[in-house]
Amino acid sequence: MLLPPIFYSLSIMPEELSNEQHAMQEAKRLSPALQNSKNEQITELRSILDRLDTVFVQETVLNMIRLQPTESTDAWYAGAGHKNFVLNYHIWRQIRGHGHDLIAEFKTAAQQAFGGIEADFATSGQVQQPATAVRTDFAPVRQLYLVYPEEVSEPDRNGEPINYGVLTRFYEELLGLIPVDIEVVLQVKTRQIANRLRSVGLHPRLRVVVNNELRGVWLRDYAGFNMGTHLVKPKFEPKVYWGGMAVARQISDNMKMLHSLLDLDLELLDLVWDGGNLVTNGQYAFVSEQLAKDNAKHYSKPEIEALIRQKLGLQTEWVKLPKADKLAHTDGYITFISPTTALVSTYPPHWADSEDQQCVTALARRVQALGLEVERIMEYPVEEQAGTEIDSAVGLYVNLLQLNDTWLVPTYDLPSDTETLAQLQRLNPNGSIVPINCTELAKLGGVLHCISFCN
Repeated sequence: MLLPPIFYSLSIMPEELSNEQHAMQEAKRLSPALQNSKNEQITELRSILDRLDTVFVQETVLNMIRLQPTESTDAWYAGAGHKNFVLNYHIWRQIRGHGHDLIAEFKTAAQQAFGGIEADFATSGQVQQPATAVRTDFAPVRQLYLVYPEEVSEPDRNGEPINYGVLTRFYEELLGLIPVDIEVVLQVKTRQIANRLRSVGLHPRLRVVVNNELRGVWLRDYAGFNMGTHLVKPKFEPKVYWGGMAVARQISDNMKMLHSLLDLDLELLDLVWDGGNLVTNGQYAFVSEQLAKDNAKHYSKPEIEALIRQKLGLQTEWVKLPKADKLAHTDGYITFISPTTALVSTYPPHWADSEDQQCVTALARRVQALGLEVERIMEYPVEEQAGTEIDSAVGLYVNLLQLNDTWLVPTYDLPSDTETLAQLQRLNPNGSIVPINCTELAKLGGVLHCISFCN
């Protein structure tokens, strides 16, 4: 597919427009100026565009190959199928990196050719958010924060250790799937682990930070809320926490160091609040009734709503979740992929628990009542745990991780994987859907959104 010559007038794209839509919009605005430019400069720019054409075609073809359904059996992982999948992915990353280089080259050439015009359109289409707006899941990502699980453990209610070290292989695969233009800040337990990971080369932009006090991997829950200029940090003291209140408080205090890594100020929020119990589009805060229960001793619902409005600038939307859900985190039921579109869970007709279906149906209707669009994502919960009292998250897809135009999507070797990946690709037509098997992680009660923190 040969794109129009002025296709890549590349400013910073607003999140609700595709690259092509934005480029066409800019091309119409800039056509008069381009027509007055020197012929040799136009020739140079078109040469770069031709190379970009080739890169985008190569990327499209590789995506068609990479996202084909596979058996995902043990034999497949041990054989040529998995090897070819990994090889194709690394080739795709190299091509994508080359594309970023060409975009930078084009912008430099455009600046030289058109002077102030480039500076003008660099911000013309950008969706501006206040500097103090709470970060959304679909916002641009420069950094991804994770906790590496090796030697990380915490006690359950019986004092037996929950060993997250079983997830090391999963994390190594995850690091290899993160786009090369994103810096990964990885907290590790010891200096020895840090030195080894630095030498392995799991990601080209890996920054390893030693934190001897690491106790868990669920960074989303205790990191706080990123406001751009500062980090708002609630109290991590969930009543259902399997490690007990003392361990929860230790984890919460330890994670205060995150604001130093982010180079942001820290502002404490006097609410008991897990980060997984906030899903927002930048206007509404979808939180479960658990937030009101955890703070009932000191705050009424209206007072909590006022605090959320004051500290985060969001209007609170209370979500009723199933009574059987001990965590009651809304990120297990809804996520936003744009300011106006939410993915909301639904369940198969044969699903035994009618309360679950009633809750997500009510949630979807509430989102629509706010004038927002809803895409229902079929979930296939599997009761499969690995030593914790928290319900398994196996079969949960909505807890995906958005990294700019690349979406990392959990899979579980279930027949539903292929259908879900295809649905998400339709919702992200100009981006990439990258599957990763999350079965072992999900057995511990969380998935990709739960273990990550973006900046």
